[in-house]
Formats: sequence, structure tokens, C-alpha cells
Amino acid sequence: YIVEGEGIAHIDGVETPLRAGSCFHLAPRQVHTIENSGSRPMRILGVFHPSGSPAIAYEEKQ
Repeated sequence: YIVEGEGIAHIDGVETPLRAGSCFHLAPRQVHTIENSGSRPMRILGVFHPSGSPAIAYEEKQ
């Protein structure tokens, strides 16, 4: 959810404009980039399920 600011979501080769109030969903492990295209900071609220850091899914198993 975009709390404030504006940007562009790059998901599967598709660019989607984002602005305050925009909401988007990502499938598990979906490669993406969120770009701030505005002149001010962009604040994003992320909700993850299951809970915890999404980085754990990308750490190498030892």
C-alpha cells in the first residue's frame, strides 16, 4: 500500500504507476522493483504472510 509519494512498480516486465492510495499484490518470490519516481520520499506499508521478514525466504540454506 502506498502511504505517500509516487513511483513505479516493475513486475514481470510491466511498469505500473503508483501513488498514495495505490495497493498491489505480489505472488510469493515474485521478482519486482519499486521505484520512487517523485521528488519527495515515498512511504510504503507492506503486509507479509506468513509473518516475519521476507528476506528469510531468500537466505541460503546451510
